[in-house]
Amino acid sequence: MRSGGTNVSEKIAIKPELVIPELVAVDSQDAIRQLGETLVSAGYAKDSYVDVVLEREKNYPTGIEFPLCGVAMPHGEPDDVLGAAIAIGRCVSPVPFKRMEDFSQEVGVRLVAMLAVADPSEHLDVLGKLIAAFSNEETCAAILSSDDPATIAKVVDDAINGGVTMNHMEQVLSEKKAAGRKIFVGYFSLGDPAMGDQVERAGEFIADGVDVLELGIPYENPALDGAVVSASMARALEVTTPAAAMDSIAELRTAYPDACLQIMCYYETIEAMGIEAFCEHAAAIGADGVLAPNVPDEAKPALAEALDRAGLLQPLFVPVDLADADVAALAEAGRGYMFLQAQEGKTGARDGVSPRVEDNVRRLREAGATAALCAGFGISKPQQVKDLMAMGADGIIVGSSIIDAVIAGNSREYISSLRAALD
Repeated sequence: MRSGGTNVSEKIAIKPELVIPELVAVDSQDAIRQLGETLVSAGYAKDSYVDVVLEREKNYPTGIEFPLCGVAMPHGEPDDVLGAAIAIGRCVSPVPFKRMEDFSQEVGVRLVAMLAVADPSEHLDVLGKLIAAFSNEETCAAILSSDDPATIAKVVDDAINGGVTMNHMEQVLSEKKAAGRKIFVGYFSLGDPAMGDQVERAGEFIADGVDVLELGIPYENPALDGAVVSASMARALEVTTPAAAMDSIAELRTAYPDACLQIMCYYETIEAMGIEAFCEHAAAIGADGVLAPNVPDEAKPALAEALDRAGLLQPLFVPVDLADADVAALAEAGRGYMFLQAQEGKTGARDGVSPRVEDNVRRLREAGATAALCAGFGISKPQQVKDLMAMGADGIIVGSSIIDAVIAGNSREYISSLRAALD
C-alpha cells in the first residue's frame, strides 16, 4: 500500500519510533524479534512477519562485513507487509549473524536494518541503497556514534529516500502544473449509497478529467457544508461509520495505484482517532493527503508534524478574506495545491465568483507561492470555471454540484463539461 510520500515509487518510512538505539540482543533471532515487534506495533507488518523473517534468515542469512562494522538486513515476504518501512537497531555489542556469502561463518553485527517492503521491485531497490549506505564509512560512523533515535533515523532516511522527498500528490500536481494542465479537484462522498459502486464511480471521475479525488469522510455535524454535502453525509452515516468510510480508501488505492487520493474531513474525526494514529492510518490505507478546514489553532502544529511524519500532504485553506499578514506564511508553506475560497459562506452551488480571488492569487504568487492555486466553494458552471481561469487560478475544486449530477444520473457529462472549461 502506498504511503503519502514518494521517492521512486513510494517513500520508505524511517522514523525515530522504529529505531532501537541501544539494542541488547543475545543472538540474531533475538535482534530480529525486537525489531520486528517495532514494525508490527507501528502498523507496518502483520504479526506473522516476525516468524517469516526468522525462517528466511535461517535459509538466506544477511550478515555482511562492511568497512566499519558488521551489518545485517533481515527481511521477509511482501504478503506479510502492511506498509513500507525500515526498523534500525544499533547493537550495544556485536550480535552474531550468519554470513550472507558463507553460511558456515558468522559476522559480528553492530547495525541491523530490518525491511518491510511490499513491492518486490522496490524491495531490491531499497536493499541496494542500504548496501550503498553501509558501504559509506561516513554514514556508518554517523549511526554508530549516535544514541539519538531521531538522528539515526535521519541519517538512514537521507541515504534511502534522498533526504527531502516529494509527496506523490505533490509530484503529480507539480508535473501537471509545469505542463500547463489545469487542476480539477473533485469531491467524492465516501459511504454515500447514492454514489453507487465506489470503485466504479471513482474510475469514472478519473477517466472524465478529475485530477484529485477529494474523499469526504462523513460527519454528523458538517457545519461548514451546505445542504447537498450535508445530506450526502447523512445518507452515508445511515449505512456506515466514519472509520469504515475511511478504511474504504484502501480499496480505491488498490484499484487506482497512481491516482491522487486526498481525505477531506472535519477535525473531530481526526481527534476521535488521535492525531498520530489517524495520520499513520491514512498513510497506510493509501491516502496522499488530508485537509481538515476546522482545525483549532492549538492543534495545528501537532497535526502538521504528524502529517509530515506520515509523508502526507496538507493542502492549505485560503479564506476569501485573506489577511495581508497571512500571505507570506501561506505562500511559503503551501505544497501540492492550495484551496482558495471562491465565495463566502458554506459549500453549495451558486452563481458568480468573488473578484477577491484574483487579488488573492496575485498576492500569493508575488509572495513566492509555488503550489497550484485552486478555487472552490460554489463552483458549478463552466462559465465560473472560465472566469476563475481568467483570474489566474491554476484549477478548481467542485463538490456539491458533482453530487447533484451523480444523483441526476448525468455525472459523466457534467464532469466532462467542467474539464472542457478548464482546458
